[in-house]
Amino acid sequence: MNEAKPCPFCGTKINVNDRDILYPAGFGWKEEDGHRRYVDIYDVPREQWCYKIVCQEHYGGCGADMHGDSVDEVIKKWNKRV
Repeated sequence: MNEAKPCPFCGTKINVNDRDILYPAGFGWKEEDGHRRYVDIYDVPREQWCYKIVCQEHYGGCGADMHGDSVDEVIKKWNKRV
């Protein structure tokens, strides 16, 4: 698993191993006709779950968040924020 950079807005350290910071978003994706369609998490296998990363306010953060189609994707997207 990749490391996440600190929050680009407030500088809070992001620990991707903390289940309060990185967790399933409650929906997943299916490929249909060459497009991704987002559905309930229970309608797809775990490999197709979407994830959310959050700069948690109860850890002193600012509440910024981001979604991605996998753990790796959400961390990469988070690290590109400025």
